[in-house]
Amino acid sequence: MRLLARTALLAAAIAAGTWAFGWWSVPLVAAIWGWTAASFRRPVAVAALAAALAWGALLAWSWLASAGRAPALAEALGGVMRAPPAALVALTLVFPALLAACASQLTVALRRRFI
Repeated sequence: MRLLARTALLAAAIAAGTWAFGWWSVPLVAAIWGWTAASFRRPVAVAALAAALAWGALLAWSWLASAGRAPALAEALGGVMRAPPAALVALTLVFPALLAACASQLTVALRRRFI
């Protein structure tokens, strides 16, 4: 239960940071998480999952706010990029997960090494 709560709180922090400051807040929040949660179990996996959940929630919210026009946009972009729309959605979720995983892994390793 604690792991679920930590993941949800981190996802909320990443979503809020992304909403307020843009995508670069994902590695910043994940790095802070990695530094503070270095002694927890699997902090890197939690950061990656939380980032994907956060951007998934933002993507779902923007889809709802667009009055259903998001699938048409995904089809148009997929046509331009010659990729299926599902691949664009998957990449949208993988990108923050990788950013968060790399940033948190770096700070976890630094904290464990030097402190």
